[in-house]
Amino acid sequence: MEIIDRGDNSVVKFADKEQTELTKYQPIVFTSEKGQTPEKVQTIQSLQDTYPVFNLIDRAAKETKLTRATLNRIFQGMSEDRIKILFRNPEGFASTFIAKIKEVATYHVVSNIEFTLDIGQLPLQINELFPLEKKIAQKELIDAGERGLYDKVQIDSNVERDFVQYRLLEDQKVVLYFKFPPLLKVNFPKVIGNYNPDWGIIRRGDNGNHILQLVRETKGQTDIEKLQYVRETLKTKCATKHFRAVGIDYRVIDDKVINWWLSEVDINQTQLL
Repeated sequence: MEIIDRGDNSVVKFADKEQTELTKYQPIVFTSEKGQTPEKVQTIQSLQDTYPVFNLIDRAAKETKLTRATLNRIFQGMSEDRIKILFRNPEGFASTFIAKIKEVATYHVVSNIEFTLDIGQLPLQINELFPLEKKIAQKELIDAGERGLYDKVQIDSNVERDFVQYRLLEDQKVVLYFKFPPLLKVNFPKVIGNYNPDWGIIRRGDNGNHILQLVRETKGQTDIEKLQYVRETLKTKCATKHFRAVGIDYRVIDDKVINWWLSEVDINQTQLL
């Protein structure tokens, strides 16, 4: 027997008639003590293309709150090609499957949700929502002018800053305005998330006497279908239904809208003329 030192590639040579060589990762099996030709065993590692499948329906039921029966019907209605993906990539399939169901279910809720007016005691008192003094980070504040509820007002974007400076402060018919405090949440279904509106505004009407109660939501654009996040679109759609039910004028605007005080009804009627 001879050992040839080549580091990790060292070779052991046997003094048999076959001149057998033993190298790393190549085992040799002897079938008897002597006199037999060794058999070389070749080991091949195949790539794993299938994985264990977990209980998809149970997981989807927990995350979507839908019944297993409903989820089973959805799953069985899928094409065979799509179902095969589950066995090749269970985790990826489950994530996509659950995310899509949540999206469709949420749109269904928004399309069918209805609000009714429940006259009762407010969950928060006025002095909790609007205390005499508020502590807010200095970098988020701008001067509110004489018609602001506080001497400073919190802004979260350049759109809000411009709306205050070039719309609210310059409109002499504005009587009072304020930013809704974070404590005030409109309760929406969990799949949508609770909603905190932007601006509460009181403004005199064209006759000088009528006081309009307005809620305005300032966004980067007025087309809610094109908002950056889907959840923003869904919340504003629900908010439109909510404020309509309680009889308060609600509208999504940006800082470039000149007639920001007009309602959606007034806007639509003007466009028809």
